[in-house]
Amino acid sequence: MKKPQDAYHHGDLRSSLVEEAVRVIEREGLDAFSLREVARRVGVSPNAAYRHFEDKDALLSAVAAHGLGMLSRRMREAIEAVSVRGAGPRAIANLRATGRAYVAFALAKPELFRVTFGRQASPPGPDQTCTNGEPDPYRVLEGCLDALVEASVISPERRAGAELFAWTTVHGYASLALGGGPLASLEPLEPVLDLVIDGVLGPSATSARKPAAKR
Repeated sequence: MKKPQDAYHHGDLRSSLVEEAVRVIEREGLDAFSLREVARRVGVSPNAAYRHFEDKDALLSAVAAHGLGMLSRRMREAIEAVSVRGAGPRAIANLRATGRAYVAFALAKPELFRVTFGRQASPPGPDQTCTNGEPDPYRVLEGCLDALVEASVISPERRAGAELFAWTTVHGYASLALGGGPLASLEPLEPVLDLVIDGVLGPSATSARKPAAKR
């Protein structure tokens, strides 16, 4: 095991504790998690860890912020990978891509996903802090919806409140998918994303969203 003083010479101890906590949770589940165990694996004394986190809950909150940052990055990468041309079709495709990335993240990292959203009672908002300088995922979704307005796909009036509808629908699917069964894949998600897009766009959605479904 590393000597306690060694960890201080290899970067930010706080970040090291968070990253190790994420690894423990992902590989072994929340039952294996404790502040003392994370400190031991990093190679520092419990007292050194307590200088950064007053208790287990404080470290879990930092893990949740880390999870939000990872999710945000996945959503932004999905947007960057969209190749659909035309402002309107691309804006629709971006919205679909973020929903797909959201569920893919939940399926790939179920324990981290549960911790991330188990630390808060509502979707993240403007004041939510993410790690690694990422905007919170809710901001990414808001940007996709704003792009629909900018491309004249929807009106500002229809845009109002759309993020809550889109977020809760996709989050609900992701949460159910973690229970296993037929929802535990991305394939059944596509009709759900159709419903989200139809709900956001309104009566014209059926024809408007078709080009965006191509990959």
